[in-house]
Amino acid sequence: MDLVESDSNFNVYVGSETGVLKGVYYGSTESPPHLKNFHSFDQMSEAQSIISMSWADETQKDILVAFKTPLLKIYNTKVRSFMTAIKLPNIQSEIVGLHAYKNSYLVGLETGEVRLWELMEDKSVVNISTGKHLAKILPCSHRKSIFATGGKENDLQLWDLESSSPTQPIFQARNLPHDELDLRVPVWVQDIAFLSESTDLVAVGTRYGQLRLYDTLIPNRRPVINLPFMDHPLMAVASTHNNRQVIVGSAKGKVGLVDLRNRNKGVGHVVHHFLGFTGSVRSIASHPQAPYFVSCGLDRHLYLHHLHQKSPLKKSFLKSRLNCVLMADHFNQDFSTSECESREDQVHWQNIDMEPLDTTTSSDSKGTIPTHLPVPRKKRFSTFKQAAVDQMQLSLLSKNPHCYNKVRL
Repeated sequence: MDLVESDSNFNVYVGSETGVLKGVYYGSTESPPHLKNFHSFDQMSEAQSIISMSWADETQKDILVAFKTPLLKIYNTKVRSFMTAIKLPNIQSEIVGLHAYKNSYLVGLETGEVRLWELMEDKSVVNISTGKHLAKILPCSHRKSIFATGGKENDLQLWDLESSSPTQPIFQARNLPHDELDLRVPVWVQDIAFLSESTDLVAVGTRYGQLRLYDTLIPNRRPVINLPFMDHPLMAVASTHNNRQVIVGSAKGKVGLVDLRNRNKGVGHVVHHFLGFTGSVRSIASHPQAPYFVSCGLDRHLYLHHLHQKSPLKKSFLKSRLNCVLMADHFNQDFSTSECESREDQVHWQNIDMEPLDTTTSSDSKGTIPTHLPVPRKKRFSTFKQAAVDQMQLSLLSKNPHCYNKVRL
């Protein structure tokens, strides 16, 4: 499709499992989204799967793209092409995260090693050991020097690159107490999200279906909220423009909006679940000021949702399984405003009041049945019961035709 030449094009970027970077432009509500692949088909390979994407700076002109192999690329959104490709030497494990920090790049490896890679010197200036089986690395958006890590049997840890000892964590979470059978609670951190306008509140989604909220200012270092969101793995967690709400996506396509305010003694509140998903959710990105978010996963679809609407505003088929997604800040905040207002007037079966009718009468009705209520009908035989009765009648009539008047239903 022909794209309108403007700086607002491609306000969403998606990384696929085949290694193709895709751009999506959401315009008006009437027009479908514009899609474009930034790779040729001969470059597609599962070995070059895109694992992580992040913005290089606050201007959001460059995108840092990390592939499954130790390969990093920088995509320029203005030129619409890859400007730089870097292959990291002496790396034998997969990359789990790539983020920019000043003039360097923060690279997380599956072995648990985090390297601060200096591009000008082409070497690693800081090496941090976070533990084995690292699954997620995420810097704080309000303070870039602080980043969080976690993985399989590798609980949440916070690090500060500007501290006197950057190789030592400034916060290390403690596990929950033993369960009712006095067994250790397993740990498997899958995704991490810093709550908006805070560097102390961190939300964690685990592979065991729990959503946890940590407050780094509390001395015991245990989660202040532990919500059993699902009985299957949580794959993605994203903060919203609301300070105490996060979006959670699971491995079975269950996506929900969760309020993490301490309402019921350490248990969060699920506001509602979003509809339209048919596969595992791998990545969620929300707008920092507007109530919109995009998500993608293994069902090959990209979804655009409003936080207050269960059904998706847009659903696009992108032909390949998707791993990660980014939403630009210049995303149109007035998008689908009229559509959201119109959907609020629609009646959904979940909102229908299913309470039984109150047939009690008032004092002046003298116990009579209201005329506006239907009179209940006599319960009828089911199909199978009626067939059995008919067969019995025929059997009796064949033996004694004079007993017809004696057969009663």
